[in-house]
Amino acid sequence: VYAAGLMLMWSCDLIVGADDVVFADVVGTRLGMCGLAYFAHPWEFGPRKAKELLQKALAINPQGLDPNFFYGEYLVETEHASEAVNYLERALQAPQRPGRQIADTGRREEIRALLAKIKAD
Repeated sequence: VYAAGLMLMWSCDLIVGADDVVFADVVGTRLGMCGLAYFAHPWEFGPRKAKELLQKALAINPQGLDPNFFYGEYLVETEHASEAVNYLERALQAPQRPGRQIADTGRREEIRALLAKIKAD
């Protein structure tokens, strides 16, 4: 309950910065996990805001495992599976993150399963 409240509170926080400033949300894997959470809970923000956050995550880390996976998963869930393949394949090519070997292995298994589902449909 506390985590959900904090996620909602953080996303509504007013941030002032220069036009070219880039903020990073390291708690939510640089916006990716937060964007996916908002998509999964449409009463909070809905698909449009989720897409915006997931695209920001990609802008911050365009070659990253999580941003590409989460955006690819979002595209599959919003019936744009053909567009998702590129992001999912890019996620598979992402470098291993130090200290995250187990998480990365599990994420890559999820990616392969999602790609197999796309190809089967």
